[in-house]
Amino acid sequence: MLGTGKRADETLAYDARALEDSGQAGEAGVVLRRFIAAAEYPDRFRRPLIELLGRQGRGEKAIEVGRPTFEYHDACLVEGVIHLLHEAGRPDDALALLEERSAEFIEEYLSWFSSNRIWLLGEAGRHEEALAYARTLPPDTYGLTVSKAWILDEMGRVEEALALLRADIEVRPSEVAKLLIRHGRAAEAIGGMPSPAEQHAASRRRDAAVRADRGLDEPPFQGAGSTERHRGSFAVRSGWAAVT
Repeated sequence: MLGTGKRADETLAYDARALEDSGQAGEAGVVLRRFIAAAEYPDRFRRPLIELLGRQGRGEKAIEVGRPTFEYHDACLVEGVIHLLHEAGRPDDALALLEERSAEFIEEYLSWFSSNRIWLLGEAGRHEEALAYARTLPPDTYGLTVSKAWILDEMGRVEEALALLRADIEVRPSEVAKLLIRHGRAAEAIGGMPSPAEQHAASRRRDAAVRADRGLDEPPFQGAGSTERHRGSFAVRSGWAAVT
């Protein structure tokens, strides 16, 4: 039976989805809420309930479920709810939810907050407001150049976007290539790509600059995916990544 047994909490999200798929979405929601109310660490059950409510078009209920986590240092579900609202065609509501965050939260997660705010302003058609906000941010805010270039592209100012990306030595060449390809300029994109050796050298320079900025002396770990910081949801625009 759903919601019982020693390992029920590990399988609950899958069981709830199975119930939903069998036409028992109401029962799935009841069980998830029961675990949230009773569990010592209830937040693991909030995400599947938010996803369930999102599929039912119940955005306000999803916000209500996620809200207790929105100022957490970890297990924060605000990003998932923002994307749920965006996918429902409600970018202004998503933006309002983002802007409810405390000053302390914004300071700690400025890159994440700013990239999402610029993205949502763009999705709401408020491009000039997005650029004005971007001008208020520290120039070294991570991901700022890519965010501004996306807004310029949305406004039809493609050459300005390309010039902005090319002028920032910390921006990967692939960002320029992606923008060119999006506008049917694949040959130009391929011709402008540096060699693998040049890309590797540039990546090492970016790593060194990041570590110097953080005051770290030891060499960076060279495992897979370690050469760049996470770009944040502006580039990804999907998923349920925690704010960490």
